Amino acid sequence: MIYFQLILAAFFGGLFAGLFSNYFEVKRRISDKRRDKYYNHRNTIVQIEHELLPARINISRNLNSLDESIKNTNKFNKRIILRFYKLRLSSNLSLKLLNLKLINLYAEVSGQFETINNDIDYINQIVSVISEDKKNNKVDENLISLYFQFAEYLFITIKAVDEKSLDLVAYCKLIFLKKENEILKNYLDKGGQIKYNFLGKTFKKKLNEISREETRPYKKGEARPKFITPFLDLKKVAL
Repeated sequence: MIYFQLILAAFFGGLFAGLFSNYFEVKRRISDKRRDKYYNHRNTIVQIEHELLPARINISRNLNSLDESIKNTNKFNKRIILRFYKLRLSSNLSLKLLNLKLINLYAEVSGQFETINNDIDYINQIVSVISEDKKNNKVDENLISLYFQFAEYLFITIKAVDEKSLDLVAYCKLIFLKKENEILKNYLDKGGQIKYNFLGKTFKKKLNEISREETRPYKKGEARPKFITPFLDLKKVAL
């Protein structure tokens, strides 16, 4: 009876030790995976922020070019832009994000970028035909009218993505102002999605800060980036 009790105690002792060890091993693995996902999430936010910098510069270039084109177009002159700038964001970055609002913002901006790039390809085809017609001393009034209809539409859509991409930049910057240790600890414990709660005033303030920084006057001795808008003027000769 004593031997049986010793064997039984050893068996259950080993069983409970194994279960206890396995429980904490599983918990450790889950914690490690969550930690990796968390830092992939953070690194992806940094990547999005860095990629938006040149994208927003190209947005500004396109808006300036379109604005100048529209202002310098009248019944005697048609100003055709010869170059537009594509907008880039790496694909599938949303798969690494852990915040729903950030995922939605990224998806919306990325989708708008793709649509605008397709529109740019289309308007470039129109410009190519108009340029060839100009070389051959031909004028297609319908094609020129189509160009300006599409240019005005492109101006509106790029202005919209300018605002939406600014929202995305602001949201990314605000995330890095949060206390990381508290957010990381909560995510390691519960998993799921990470929630960032920002007051409307806080978000608006960050938007204004970014806008001021992007439009601030250049200081003395500070290099100003050069930007040239290539264009073709089609002039109507009054007889």
